Formats: sequence, structure tokens, C-alpha cells
Amino acid sequence: MKVLIINGSILYIYELALGLYNQGIDVSIIIFKENYNKLFYDNRIKILPILESKDNYFNIINKIKNYIKKEGFDILHFHSTFSPRRDWLFLPNLFKNFIYTAHNIIPHEVAFGEVLSLRIFYNRLSKIIVHGKRNKEELINRFGVSDNKIYIIPHGAFTFYKRFVQDITKEEARLKLGLPLDKKILLFFGVIRKIKGLEYLFFAYRELLKDFRDVFLAVCGMPLGVSIERYKRLIDKLNIKDKLYFNPNFIPIEDVGLYFKSADLVVLPYIRITDSGVAKTAISFGLPIVASDVGALNETVIDNKNGFLVKPKDIEGLKFAIYRILKDKDLAVSMSDFSLKLTKEFNWDNIAKKTIEVYKNG
Repeated sequence: MKVLIINGSILYIYELALGLYNQGIDVSIIIFKENYNKLFYDNRIKILPILESKDNYFNIINKIKNYIKKEGFDILHFHSTFSPRRDWLFLPNLFKNFIYTAHNIIPHEVAFGEVLSLRIFYNRLSKIIVHGKRNKEELINRFGVSDNKIYIIPHGAFTFYKRFVQDITKEEARLKLGLPLDKKILLFFGVIRKIKGLEYLFFAYRELLKDFRDVFLAVCGMPLGVSIERYKRLIDKLNIKDKLYFNPNFIPIEDVGLYFKSADLVVLPYIRITDSGVAKTAISFGLPIVASDVGALNETVIDNKNGFLVKPKDIEGLKFAIYRILKDKDLAVSMSDFSLKLTKEFNWDNIAKKTIEVYKNG
């Protein structure tokens, strides 16, 4: 079987491609040049960064069509749309054996008319993969997609980052980042968007400091569609600036592991999300997680097992959940162990086997 994976998060599609290769699948990847990194070079799979952000929509489509015509593929597996307002019209018509993984059922930033376009797009597809039960329910209830079109395959655990820090201790990682050695480190990691609810974590952190002083918050990630100055003003207002590491910048792939290696606990105070690669990175490092109970997060953060789930925007609930883990060493250890156990369940060979079943079905 020959499979072409098209577009999407380079880390996700790389891990999936290797899993498929391990199951005997001939895999190629087409991705945007701007998203490619030489760290993902692997002679077992073909990675073709032939798309460019400067390309117009029809140039992108033609590049994909030409490569398909040249090589021939049994399955086309898209992981991201190019333009929701156009994709519903062109992609299902132009490409056969088309499978789509809806990593974000609704885009993080929604433009006018996109939800309607997505409704048409989803209903024109024959197979859609989602990461959790709630994602499937959203496609059915909000977009009117037929149950028999939707397949649930969990998001795999991101173990890739561990290779860069496997010989580094927690103390060494903290020294490299300039983080304190004598505090419990809370980590908020990833692109900073409005839907990520970072301000609620800042408020919860201020309250936490009243009861637990041996703690330090690290916030790392590039802002998108938000004002960093607004967050800085809030930090000053809450008087937490000297108790906070704030790095609102892009984090190079080879440095990501340093942050997770340094952390004692990951916090995901999201308002809305489909699923989270940050959560799947956290479990691979054996970290407890406190997260909002939204999207498919409840299938990675098992309440009272490897973390706690709280209501979105619940400052007191967020603070109390973090406090419980920080104060109870035995609880933190058991949650860490459970996260590592989940990592084995979410390994990419398992994900690949389930994906192949979808490829072969029908």
C-alpha cells in the first residue's frame, strides 16, 4: 500500500509516517517548505517540502496533483485544510481515496463564513479521523456528519523531543534555561492564543502563591493573535513578575525537551480545544497535568489518575488542583507513573495500526 500524507504538523505526520512504515506501508509526505526541519530527515520515508506559503491556492493543488500523477498512491491522507472556503469545493472532487484527520474541528482563529464552509466540507468527505469521543460528537451534533463516516484514533504520544535531553538531568535542564533549582516548576507550553486561557492561569498562580511559596511558573510559546503587552500588564498588576519565567517566543525543536525535563507539572487552562499535542508531550516526560475539561483532553488527562480536570475559566478550581499535586509527593509520583503508562498506550505503532484499519475499511 502506498500512502501520501499531505500537510499538517510536521511532528505529528512524521511520527505517524514512521509508525506506518513499521507496519510495512510505503509512505511519502508533502509539506510546506516553511514547516520542514532537517531534524526530521529519515531515509525510511520520503518528505517533500514542495509547497510554499507564497503559492496561491491553485498552485498548491497542482503541485499535489502532479506528484500523485507521477508516483501513484492508494491513499491520500490530509491533515490540514488549505482554505476552508475553497477546500469543500475542490478537494473532494479532485482527489479520490481521500481521508482527512480533523486535528482542529474548528480553527483556533475562526474567520467569517468558515464554520459554514467546514460543514459542507466535512459532509462531502467519506472518512474523517478524530482524536476523541467528544470530537466525534461535535462533528455529528454541530456539523451534521454521519456517524459511519467518523473514526476515532487517539493522538499519539510525542516522544520525539526526549531524544535531545536523554542525557540531561532535571537540574542541568533548569540551569540551561535559568530556572530555579529549589522550586516546583509549573509549565505552560505552546502557542499562546486567546483560547488557551493563559490569563486564568496567571490569576490562579497569584492565589496559589499565598498558600505555596516553593513554586515557579514557566510560560513559553509564540503568541498568535494576542497582545503580549496585555499579558505583561496583567503580570505586573498581579505582582508575579519576579516569580515567573515568561518567554513569548518560538522555541526551537531541539530545545523543547529542556522545558518539559525541567517541569514538575504541566498546566493547560484552555477555554476551547480539539486535542493537545502539549498534553501528549507531557505524558511522554511522565508529568502530571492539570487541564480544562474540554475537547478530547479527558482521554489524555485521566481525572485523579495522571492529573486533574477542571472547568474552563475556573480560577479557584485550577489553583486547588495544582496545589493538591504540589503538596502530595506520593500523589505526584503515582500520577507521573500513570502518564508514562499512557505513553505506551499511545505509541505510534498502535496509532498506525488503527489508521491502516481506516485505510482498508471500504
